[in-house]
Amino acid sequence: MTRRHKTFILWLIVWLVMTALLGFLFNHYFSIAWWILFFAATNFSAFCLYGWDKLAAGQRIDRVPEVVLYFAVLGGGAIGALLGMKIFHHKTSKTSFQIVVALIILVQLVLIIFLNQKFNFFPAYLLQY
Repeated sequence: MTRRHKTFILWLIVWLVMTALLGFLFNHYFSIAWWILFFAATNFSAFCLYGWDKLAAGQRIDRVPEVVLYFAVLGGGAIGALLGMKIFHHKTSKTSFQIVVALIILVQLVLIIFLNQKFNFFPAYLLQY
């Protein structure tokens, strides 16, 4: 296994463990629905990954691989990732990265709309504007 693969697996595990721990902590201190816990934990951990990668970019520290940052978005942390990009000014000048993140978010939105129409996941009052 190459160093690149080891780094990818390590950071993917770090993100998954961080998300699980945050979910556990949020569940311990707040009594809210499981999907809100999942949403909060994935977004906060994605935000932290982007912050760490920005910090590592200026240091001699191992960077978070881009594919792990994509997984954080794909795993439900889109808002945290976008906030991390905005607040830390990270990956904002890399157009190819922004296009991939935008495509992942677009596919997720289309999938949510499709599944909601098919299975009516969200109550009507949540979708009114």
